[in-house]
Amino acid sequence: MAGDRRRSGGERSPLRRDREALLDALEARFLEVGLRATTMGELAADLRCSRRTLYELAPSKEELFLLVMRRWLERVRQLGWQGALAHEAPQERIAAFLKPGVTETAKASAAFVADVQACEPARALLAGHQRERVRFLRDMIENGIAKRSFRPLHAHLVAETMLLSITRINDPAFLAEARLRFSDAFAELYELLLHGLFLPQTRTSRSRRGKRGAPGGPMKRYVMANRPDGLSDIVFENDLAAKLGLPGLQTHELWRNDQTPADLSDSVDPVSEQMMYHEPPDGGAIFRVLKFPPEKDMAQVTPELMVAYHQAIHSAHVPTLEYLQKAKSPSMHKTDTLNYFVLTSGELWALSEGRDVLLRPGDVIVQKGCMHGWANRSDQPAVLVAVLIDSLPA
Repeated sequence: MAGDRRRSGGERSPLRRDREALLDALEARFLEVGLRATTMGELAADLRCSRRTLYELAPSKEELFLLVMRRWLERVRQLGWQGALAHEAPQERIAAFLKPGVTETAKASAAFVADVQACEPARALLAGHQRERVRFLRDMIENGIAKRSFRPLHAHLVAETMLLSITRINDPAFLAEARLRFSDAFAELYELLLHGLFLPQTRTSRSRRGKRGAPGGPMKRYVMANRPDGLSDIVFENDLAAKLGLPGLQTHELWRNDQTPADLSDSVDPVSEQMMYHEPPDGGAIFRVLKFPPEKDMAQVTPELMVAYHQAIHSAHVPTLEYLQKAKSPSMHKTDTLNYFVLTSGELWALSEGRDVLLRPGDVIVQKGCMHGWANRSDQPAVLVAVLIDSLPA
């Protein structure tokens, strides 16, 4: 069984567990009192450790604060992405993505928020984190518009409006004036994004198809087959919305057959369901198109997120966290399939555990059930056409 082949990440060493526990305690303390209201000596006393232990983590109180804050923000992003991966419906996906922005900031005191704004490196960390979150939010909005789940608004404008609102929420003076806590302000903003201003009975709607060719937009698919009278014809003509998984990565599922030889008399669309599966069924095949953003736009894709992603798409071989932490790229994985890949636009590095090759438009790679990955090191998207055929394990 595919599930029997799954593996989870390795155990953390005792030293790493001790360090993580200390950082957890520091995070709780900084969220409570902020940066300026405490000293290294007070932190050491509160945490019942030596000052030397703290200085081994960072050379100064400010650097320690930034270390803890960076780790805290990374966790918010990871929890958001992992939550989004558990859902296919666009509104549920966005709600799950936004939720950690509320729950993980609930313990942030007014002093913490004020100290972040007073510390330029901390302020830059928070701004970068929020830009990354909004960029992925824009992708999800575009996907929801393409699936006709959302009104056809301008996704980039919606996302930028969110970013400006978040910038205002970061201001302690605004929070004091509005009499809102940091987490409560985010909860109100997210409620406005997801449900709007009007009550359900007064809300109006417009139904317009998402623009094909737009980022996250649908792909036109035609299926030709024999009609009941025996003559060939176009039997399916529809727009397929991209399935979003990793930040920025778009996947269009074009066709899937459940057996070989394929049953050509079946009139059911095999990719109409919302759920995405990494590999085809036993004896079957999958036809898909993947659009990879530049690597710099996937900088937040960590080994931890990749493990969660492979679990969400039901990969037969979920790579271990330990393996991905040592691999040349967190995208490394394998499937029990024979894969045919054709690059149609952009440039894309095909990665192996040995030599890597740079694919250019028209290049083809046949991949036979071994560890592989992808890296777009250019500044333009790369589009890869893929056919995965079920095979015996390599």
